[in-house]
Amino acid sequence: MRHTLIVMLLALPLVAGCVKTQPATDTGDAVVATPTSPSTPTSPTTPTTPTDTTLAYNPDIKALLQTDCISCHGASRADAGYRVSTYAQTMAAVQAGNASSTLVRATQSGGSMYRYWSGSTSTRSTKATQVRTWVVTYKAQENR
Repeated sequence: MRHTLIVMLLALPLVAGCVKTQPATDTGDAVVATPTSPSTPTSPTTPTTPTDTTLAYNPDIKALLQTDCISCHGASRADAGYRVSTYAQTMAAVQAGNASSTLVRATQSGGSMYRYWSGSTSTRSTKATQVRTWVVTYKAQENR
C-alpha cells in the first residue's frame, strides 16, 4: 500500500504536466451545471495513465544516479567494479523485471547503497522506490 502511494505521488507531477484540454466535440444536448443542479456522470470514470508517465533510464533514473552514485561509480572511479555513467554500464547490475537485481537490492532500505541516497528519509525512500519501479514495473527501459 505504501509503495503504491509513493508511486502515485511520484507520477502526479508527471500526469499534471501532461494534461491537455480538448475542445468539446459533442454538439448534442449538453447538460449545464448550475449551483442548484450540478451535473454528475452517469457512469463511473476510470482515470487513464498516459504512457509518458513511465519511468525510464535517460529521463528519470540517470539523474538520480548522477546525483548520488556517480562520485563512486563513475567514469573516473568504479567502486566494486561497477559504473553507472551509461545505461549499458548500469544494466550490468540489472535484470529487467527482476526485483532481486543487484541494483534494486543494493538501493532499497537495508541495502548496502541505500544510505548514500541524498535527502530526507522520505526522499531516500522515494528514490529507492523509483529504482525498483523502473527495474520491475517498467522493465528497466532506456527511454520512454
